[in-house]
Amino acid sequence: MAIMDSEQQVIAGNSSNDFHSLPDHWQLRSLGEIIISSQYGISSSSGGGYSVPILKMNNLQDGHIDLRDVDSIQLSKAELQSLILNDGDLLINRTNSIDLVGKAAIYNLEGEYVFASYLVRFRLGSSVLPAFVNYFLNSEPGQRKLRLLATKGVSQANINPSILKKRLFLPIPPLSEQRAIAAALSDVDALLTSLDKLIAKKRDIKQATMQQLLTGRTRLPGFSGEWEMKTMEEIGEKFVNGGTPSTEKFEYWQGKIPWITGADVINQKISDVRRSITPEAVKNSSTNIVERGNLLIVTRTGVGKVAIAPFDLAISQDITGIYIKEEQASIAYLFHYFNYNSETLKSLNQGTSIAGITRETLLATKVYLPSLPEQRAITAVLSDMDAEIVGLEQKREKICALKQAMMQELLTGKTRLV
Repeated sequence: MAIMDSEQQVIAGNSSNDFHSLPDHWQLRSLGEIIISSQYGISSSSGGGYSVPILKMNNLQDGHIDLRDVDSIQLSKAELQSLILNDGDLLINRTNSIDLVGKAAIYNLEGEYVFASYLVRFRLGSSVLPAFVNYFLNSEPGQRKLRLLATKGVSQANINPSILKKRLFLPIPPLSEQRAIAAALSDVDALLTSLDKLIAKKRDIKQATMQQLLTGRTRLPGFSGEWEMKTMEEIGEKFVNGGTPSTEKFEYWQGKIPWITGADVINQKISDVRRSITPEAVKNSSTNIVERGNLLIVTRTGVGKVAIAPFDLAISQDITGIYIKEEQASIAYLFHYFNYNSETLKSLNQGTSIAGITRETLLATKVYLPSLPEQRAITAVLSDMDAEIVGLEQKREKICALKQAMMQELLTGKTRLV
């Protein structure tokens, strides 16, 4: 086994003893030892005669190049030749927030691209496989080490490429083992990619189904008859406002009653609750508790979000809790209806400094309703689709966790493939 000396252990930022020992024939090498050159990207256009797409820090996502939002820049011929990316070039985001600085990806695209100033290009030497380096830098140990080497500013963190070359150490196996490790992890990536495509397809199918069922264009078997247009005032039994307990009262925020704002409604559900309050906080403020199973509509910051309360919870002034008359409408149906019509909710925004949906506007909002049995049947179809998508997302999370575990084992030599 190859043993690190004490200086290397300190320089590597070895906070969890990742590399105290390495397998035979593995070497701990600095980034500077495995690259040919490094270069900053360009900060502004020179107005030259060549228009070329430019990669920025937002184009580095989860270890790959994301082309969903790519700008172009005008460069001279000399600038283009200097900045053009080659297959296998390593890009590292050198300036960002502390939780995002150090994003890394290998360039592997067809066509000509250049890179912006917040990125640094490292051209790798022949002793390393670009895919192996990329997997290591995007592993939990790799990302932790990159961020340990960042200088924390007031609003941004910065990584000095010169420091990276000297102080970022990577465990490097022989090329044959690098290829075996990269191939194993690439197989997992292929599975994740196929799952992403399947999830996207299922979401598209659900969206198309909502468009048909929630508008009455397509009727489920056994249902006929006219739909009715009703206002929220007609179908609502109670509308509950929210508020924020005094933040100067520390004791108010030490309770067990979940308290949420519009920011806590993510993907039309409440997943994590960041703050909890006491009964005294509820009593001495304008917040109110909405009981489990009732509808939540974000009517101020984050207008357009909806959710069903997964448990009893207190709400901020961003949210209106709605209790529905059971003989008029299904809460689950209304959730799907407003989820589909979220843009309509957003269009009800009023005000300038603090925009939102007023109580009067919300009460007057019209909803297109079939009979209760048809509402329940439509809800069952959409809920089954949701359950299938959630199942696929959970499967993806498990595979991501497996991939991280594999990276931890394979990229540090704890588990060998050759």
